[in-house]
Amino acid sequence: ISTTAVNAFTYPNPQTPVTNYVDPRAAFTFYGDAASGGQTQYCQQCTTGPVAYPFAAQKYRWLKYEYYNKMASFGGPQSGINGQVIRYADVLLMLAESYIQQGNTGSVPLGLINQVRSRPSVNAPLYTSLGSQTNAMTILMRERQLELTGEQSRYFDLIRWGIAKQTINAEMQIEIGTQPFQDKNVLFPIPLQEKNANSAVAKDISGDWN
Repeated sequence: ISTTAVNAFTYPNPQTPVTNYVDPRAAFTFYGDAASGGQTQYCQQCTTGPVAYPFAAQKYRWLKYEYYNKMASFGGPQSGINGQVIRYADVLLMLAESYIQQGNTGSVPLGLINQVRSRPSVNAPLYTSLGSQTNAMTILMRERQLELTGEQSRYFDLIRWGIAKQTINAEMQIEIGTQPFQDKNVLFPIPLQEKNANSAVAKDISGDWN
């Protein structure tokens, strides 16, 4: 997991904005140190007892959909944890976004976002207001980023919001010192088979993209 994703779990407290708040979902999403909110132990259910996560050596690592709480290691990608196709929280946040995009930042989208935050497994402070449409979208974007971290949703969210290039390049600059995302990357490449079979398409293509 990237440090950018980890840092997203620390943000202004919704009820006391001057104070930074570490979202409880951090401890279910990644292994890390106490300051980041990440899980600091593994093997909690092992017969040998819990083991301190070696953050100094390993840094941040994925926890979500793994079962290192039950064993110290496992040798493959198999897991007894069900994969997610779509989650109710995702549906609630999609509905909240649709209201916000229409200029409605009132009690309905507020309630939908708070429904995700208030469930027992999260129990995060609730928002009392979403504010302006711009502020409401900022809250919604962060909520989707945190709730759906590691679930292959964020890239498509960034494309939909029209901020993929600026966001990904800013994050990659921090992580690896380069900005690899190009304008063409918001599109799918033209399949080679289609280019070879359709001369009308082929003449409009430059470097496999149009």
